[in-house]
Amino acid sequence: KVDFVRSLINSAIVATVVMVGQVLFCSMAAYAFARLRFPGRDRIFLLLVAGLLIPGVFLTLPNFILIKDLKLQNTLAGIALPTILMTPFAVFFMRQFFLAINREIEEAAFIDGASRYRVFARIVVPMSAAPIATLVLLTFITQWNEYLWSQLVGGAKPESRVLTVALGVFRSQTPQTGPDWAGLMAASIVGAIRSFSCSSSRAGRSSARSASRASSRPIVRTRWEYCWFNVERQMVVFMATGDGWNHLADRLGPKWFEAVFRQLGEDGWELVTQKGGWNSDVEYVFKRPAL
Repeated sequence: KVDFVRSLINSAIVATVVMVGQVLFCSMAAYAFARLRFPGRDRIFLLLVAGLLIPGVFLTLPNFILIKDLKLQNTLAGIALPTILMTPFAVFFMRQFFLAINREIEEAAFIDGASRYRVFARIVVPMSAAPIATLVLLTFITQWNEYLWSQLVGGAKPESRVLTVALGVFRSQTPQTGPDWAGLMAASIVGAIRSFSCSSSRAGRSSARSASRASSRPIVRTRWEYCWFNVERQMVVFMATGDGWNHLADRLGPKWFEAVFRQLGEDGWELVTQKGGWNSDVEYVFKRPAL
């Protein structure tokens, strides 16, 4: 008898732990490679990227020996351990996006007294929501569909089997009469529902976001989603709801807005609209006079 419920829970635990670990550690490592300066940084990164050239099956035997020496066979920790910290692709993927972020945004935060950790957690990570969400999906689905490593490490005991291994065991239980195809297909659908739901929910949010932008004014929105720019009309618009404006002000502080507004005035931008205040919808519109 195969306990599909237990295997489903094991798959969810392993995939979630690996996903959280990879996103956290790979993001920090990628930010270090993109922004920090230390001896041998580029060489270490090239060595890390060279790991993409090594097929994963070549690492199976040494990883298995390591898990055996650590006595983590037939445990969920043994299944998740080899990929919980980072992968070369995830570090490379996040680093390329961090390099595209404007350094001036971080430098402005450093001038205001923010630490490196605060800049990473409060500025870089929120601006990187799209690539982080992509990495979350890729990591979760890859780990959810993993079979070979899960079979080697956790396939011997029912309490450590993940869903893909449980499906293989269920298929091999009736070798004389043939597999129970109806039950196998039903169990396979259960295994595919989670991956499909993750992908469809992300696609649905992206479609809704695209539709809302398409129906709005022809203005490009920043990643903070509080400030609007229209280069063609030479306009800068700060707009937010009452709760959103208070949240942003609590994060950055009133001095940040004063400095930005003062700098816009010194650069020749004129405040043409000022609406709202605290605990209400806010709109500030700056316009550059025609030259």
